[in-house]
Amino acid sequence: MGMLSARSDRARTACANSRSSRKSCVLLPIIALAACSSPAKAPERPIGVTEHLAEADRHEADAERHDLLAQDAEARKRQDHGLVCGDRTLAMQATSGAEPLTPRPPCWTSEADAIASHRTAAAHLRADARAHRALARQLLGAARAACDSLPEGELAASPFSHREDVAAVEAVLDGDRLRGARIRFAPLDGLTADFLRRSLTCHRALAAAGGYEPTYLASSPAVIPGSELTTVDTEHGPVVEITATDPAAALVIYARAEALLGAP
Repeated sequence: MGMLSARSDRARTACANSRSSRKSCVLLPIIALAACSSPAKAPERPIGVTEHLAEADRHEADAERHDLLAQDAEARKRQDHGLVCGDRTLAMQATSGAEPLTPRPPCWTSEADAIASHRTAAAHLRADARAHRALARQLLGAARAACDSLPEGELAASPFSHREDVAAVEAVLDGDRLRGARIRFAPLDGLTADFLRRSLTCHRALAAAGGYEPTYLASSPAVIPGSELTTVDTEHGPVVEITATDPAAALVIYARAEALLGAP
């Protein structure tokens, strides 16, 4: 903590000497608090539509390989002129004196077990493939439902891209733990909590469908995996609150929110 505190002190001195009227200097103390109370592990990134479909194809290919292995195991049970394992009648049809020319092949337990094991593995893999395709459809459906009513011009740009309209940012704390950020927009004609909720919900759904690709709306605090979002209208402008229980995700949310107050 000593080195971190020294860095924070130097940063506070620099902030005190800054002429910027909009940039808050609360970020570094918050980062210091988060660094001292939480692990540095980055939040896990869920997979998106493309990755789900790729996993489904991989599982199908693996299932086909198990089918082939099962077929090979079944073929090994039918050897020596087509005699079936355990078929004593067929084995005794060709004899030399009292002895069969071809002994009856034994029904090895390992052969039967191998066939069942490969068939079971193929079934499980195909079930996994179906699950991945269902999740891909679910992500696409959620994105369509969330974005259908949004004006086309708002699909590509986040409300947070309008930095000049961000009036204030504050940390959301739970005791001494950082939970995210509260962002207030300036009062603007047509800008409401409902519009922000619809717009950000669309972008969050698109981010999820894309597997939270890091380059997608990289400055938006709303597209962090595992985060929750609420909006409310106030007399000073609509407010967006974004929180996460994961400490690393909460820190990313706050850092992105605080950066909105910087120069556009």
